[in-house]
Amino acid sequence: PKVGWKVGEMGGAVSMVLNIDEDLASYETEKERDILFLIGTTLAVCVVIYLAVRRFVVRPLKSLEQSVVKVSAGDLSTRVDEKALNHEFLYLGQEFNKMSEKLEHAYASMESQVQDRTEELKRANVLLQQANELLQQDVDLKDNFLSMMSHELRTPLTAILAFAEVLKKHQTGSRELCAVEEIESNSRFLLTMINNTLEMARIEAGKSRMNCEWIDPGDLIEKIESTIAPLAEKKNIHFRTTVARDVSILWGDWDKLLHIVENLCSNAVKFTDECGHIWLNICRDVEKNGIRIEVKDDGVGIPETMKELIFDKFVQIDSSASRRYNGSGLGLAIAKQLAQMHGGDIVVESKEGEGSLFVVWLPQIEEIDE
Repeated sequence: PKVGWKVGEMGGAVSMVLNIDEDLASYETEKERDILFLIGTTLAVCVVIYLAVRRFVVRPLKSLEQSVVKVSAGDLSTRVDEKALNHEFLYLGQEFNKMSEKLEHAYASMESQVQDRTEELKRANVLLQQANELLQQDVDLKDNFLSMMSHELRTPLTAILAFAEVLKKHQTGSRELCAVEEIESNSRFLLTMINNTLEMARIEAGKSRMNCEWIDPGDLIEKIESTIAPLAEKKNIHFRTTVARDVSILWGDWDKLLHIVENLCSNAVKFTDECGHIWLNICRDVEKNGIRIEVKDDGVGIPETMKELIFDKFVQIDSSASRRYNGSGLGLAIAKQLAQMHGGDIVVESKEGEGSLFVVWLPQIEEIDE
């Protein structure tokens, strides 16, 4: 405004010519140099970081790893060099050394205890061997005693039974006949107890051997009837036997099968009141492919709490001093073991006051390898 100009008026013109080719070339050169410098700096930093990590991290961890491997291999004297650890791993190394030292002491103590226990075990084994030898001597003495007693007791008992049968045939008076029958009954009872005791002793000693053969069920029934029928007749008990037609022959030990069935039948007679009923039946078990020997009675039955116990040794339904039924409590235990020796078993179904059903199951033998 001082010289008289107004806004928008042309004041003059200026023309400039610039040569930027050299500037662009210089810029490209400096850019390449900066990129190379950046790459070099980055590589240098990476190398420094790698070396630092290797020195302060990898090397201490490697030392700890080697120590752990040695300890796990059983070298409990291994220790970590704490001087080679930096501050970050020093605490870890110290704790590792403490743990290794405790393990070494514990292992040394355990070795000492193991040696002591080993010596004690050796002494105990010597004492046990001596005790076993004494026990075997006692067992041998017991077996010899039982064998001797079997001969010394069974021989006179057999003679007493024979004389009792002779006396029965020549007695006419009722009092004398009752006395002779009482002698015979008690002698048979005592002979049964002796036989049961001897059989149990043989089974427990492993001296009971199986002499298996083909057995005619009719012969077995006939033998049972000759023994059990007089006992049942004496109590006015109806004793009935049947053999199914599809049962041809049995494979087993005659004496042991006879012992099983006689025992079950005599128990049925003992626990059945007068005018009761006893059934002996031999049939096939189609489901199990075996043979069933059933002894059923309508006697006193077995309490529910006693079903699991009656096959144990010396267990009786009534074990009180004033018990009504005599016995040693060995009969059923022996019968079950003899059945198991045949590969079978014995089960019972019973209700107190409603009788009992004993079932002897034996496997069916089709043919025997010679």
